[in-house]
Amino acid sequence: MAVVPRIGTEFAGYRIEALLGRGGMSVVYRAENVRLGNKVALKLLADELAEDESFRERFVRESRTAAMLNHPNIITIYDAGDWKGVLYIAMRWVETDLKAHLRREGPLAPDHAIAIAAQVGSALDAAHVRGLLHRDVKPANILLEAGESSAPPIAYLADFGLTKHLESRSGITASGQFVGTIDYMSPEQIEGLDVDSRTDIYSLGCVIFESLAGATPFRRETEVAVLWAHMREDPPQLSEVRIDLPRELDAVLAKAMAKAPEDRYPNCQELVTDLRHVLGTAAVETYAGRTVDDSVPGSVASTKAAKTVLQSIRERRPDRPRRLGTRWLAVSLLVLALLLGGAAAIVGYALGNDPEAQSARTTQTPVAPPPALEPASKPAERLLLLNVPASIRKKCKPTEPTTPDFVATVVCRPGGGVIKVEYSSAESGARNNRHFDKRVRAEQVDQPVNLAPAVNCHTPPPLRQWRTRGNAGHIPRPHVIGAKGGYQGRFICYRSNWWSAIEWTDARVDVYSVAYGRDIARLFKWWRRQAGPIRSG
Repeated sequence: MAVVPRIGTEFAGYRIEALLGRGGMSVVYRAENVRLGNKVALKLLADELAEDESFRERFVRESRTAAMLNHPNIITIYDAGDWKGVLYIAMRWVETDLKAHLRREGPLAPDHAIAIAAQVGSALDAAHVRGLLHRDVKPANILLEAGESSAPPIAYLADFGLTKHLESRSGITASGQFVGTIDYMSPEQIEGLDVDSRTDIYSLGCVIFESLAGATPFRRETEVAVLWAHMREDPPQLSEVRIDLPRELDAVLAKAMAKAPEDRYPNCQELVTDLRHVLGTAAVETYAGRTVDDSVPGSVASTKAAKTVLQSIRERRPDRPRRLGTRWLAVSLLVLALLLGGAAAIVGYALGNDPEAQSARTTQTPVAPPPALEPASKPAERLLLLNVPASIRKKCKPTEPTTPDFVATVVCRPGGGVIKVEYSSAESGARNNRHFDKRVRAEQVDQPVNLAPAVNCHTPPPLRQWRTRGNAGHIPRPHVIGAKGGYQGRFICYRSNWWSAIEWTDARVDVYSVAYGRDIARLFKWWRRQAGPIRSG
């Protein structure tokens, strides 16, 4: 690489603290933002990538798009750019990942496996709606943060730097390299055919298998044998590896990892729904750290329900003859090329098979409850907590600011249908407003939406103003543009697949907030009643 910073030196405004991992095409450091003091994972790309002008253009475009993906299970991208000819990405630092956890602890319990699959699936569905593919879904790109008590961990999908717009053609770059990791790569990626969201679903199926089995579905002695197995062999029966799991699970994974994209699940939500159903009373539905027992009397978790789901899977997945002819001739030629050494794809495998150079991981640190951060350690955090409604203040903990626009952030888990709330203190009202404007553009809301007061957030995305009700809570105002004063901020509501959110500003105390929930109407009622912030002092 053109620039390999030393520990203790600065790179693009970040002080390098430790090397997290190195691969053929990237190196990742833990670093400190010199200006804000928060920790980040700093990924530097190889200089040969920076020399590819088409890659540089796509890198800038997709980094911007990925940075605008606002989802509780997608890792936050803080910054991306070019510094002295080196492309870099700065993102939120999370200490461990699923790969390290599996290596250390072994296979997951069913409830934890479903919890992680549900969170990653929700993130993928949100990206797919925006026209983005991930193309490298694997355990090393699923970062884990310890949940409360014995609850499943919170999962974050990372490394959207390899995302690709749906209009792009295949999983092979112009130089003939694969984009992805061969242990989780779909057949169409290997063949260089058109790819779509079902490519990520195939990879997620491989990850679910590994989470429960402790090993990838196709373990072979050579890379060529793994590629061939993805193309021609059915996935092994997980129930033979984990005899404690129901045999119906095999059908779910077979559908997720079907060779033909049209035989797979159309979205991750359907995959997770079937997964949860067939696992029966062991299943726990988890979303962004909040768990709900799915084994109540009369639920679909019964044996009868599992059989019904299995039958429905079989009906939706008709037997298909193996497609030979030109397709398999192409596969044979590909494997022959690999065997003869003309395997540019294996060079791409070096990029994808980069277990150490991921956006935030240390293999020695176990998943453990986060250290107690109350009282807040920084003056900005203490001041921010004073502006949080007293009714939920004890449920808040400081965390790293999500973007450079903020100097402090706290995360609260108030319950009552609200998954989590982030309160962030901006450096100034100007930064507060600029951040809100960026978020409005990201949600594609470029003008006010006139809705009746009774349905403010029922038909998103409305963009409106609000004023304070007492010390906490909000009263919506009808328009963003043209209002005659008397308002304290702006808010926007939106939904995407399994989650919903409300983001709002506070013009009095320069606080920016985001609340996540599953039911937008319930979330909106909570926001109106007690979301805060309140005036300190």
